Amino acid sequence: MEAVRGGNMDIRKIRRKWNFRELGGCLTEDGREVKSGLFYRTGALDDLNEAELEIVQSLGIRHIFDLRSDTEIAVKPDPEISGAEYHPIGAIEEDASVNGLRRYMQSNTRAGHLKYLYGILPFCSAYRQIFEYLKNGETPILFHCSAGKDRTGVLAYLILRVLGCSHETAAENYMLSNRYRAAEIRRYLDEVADIIDTNPKIAREIRALAGASRENIEYSLECILKHNGSFEKYCSDTLNLSEEDIQNMRQMYTEEAKG
Repeated sequence: MEAVRGGNMDIRKIRRKWNFRELGGCLTEDGREVKSGLFYRTGALDDLNEAELEIVQSLGIRHIFDLRSDTEIAVKPDPEISGAEYHPIGAIEEDASVNGLRRYMQSNTRAGHLKYLYGILPFCSAYRQIFEYLKNGETPILFHCSAGKDRTGVLAYLILRVLGCSHETAAENYMLSNRYRAAEIRRYLDEVADIIDTNPKIAREIRALAGASRENIEYSLECILKHNGSFEKYCSDTLNLSEEDIQNMRQMYTEEAKG
């Protein structure tokens, strides 16, 4: 069952392969749920067609946080969304394209690439900056990277945890990228089949690059706990969120579950 039970009906008209969805409907541990229409996540907005962009325009988004690198943005800049303030706020550079994978295979830094990525993402300054907007009620927001699964996925996980969702619920939401992007994942793996055939020892890592891996989000949490001792300490020390901030956000962004 999908973690998102509520949601805006219009966004379901956007082709699933772009991984456009919202966090509304996710259940918290105290029996509430995240309000719909506040937190949207997706892959590159440049991929959306005109009809899909009209849907995005209708959502009343106040801030768009682009987690891609300057290089990625230059290649595929975001279309303008009226009424939304655009923030190029790169989390970390990542290139999971077929050409990027071929370069990656030829490099000397291949081993542990994804593990490294998921180990440092929770501590990037971009996430802390985004939570400053959330503390002040600056929603609805839309955040995205290229595929909407890694940099975007970790941020969505953190938002859900801060709002009171369990690790399991937040991780389940993270893993939904595989369902939304199933066709794209198959196409990607077909394109890199020659790499997999000639490098069977890292086939698992390549498949993880294509989709979302539960092992990766578990590693992010492991690094958070190792570095901070607890998720609560991570919120205060890394995200700069006080207990009052967290309680205020939960009051603003969650409501009694509809059942």
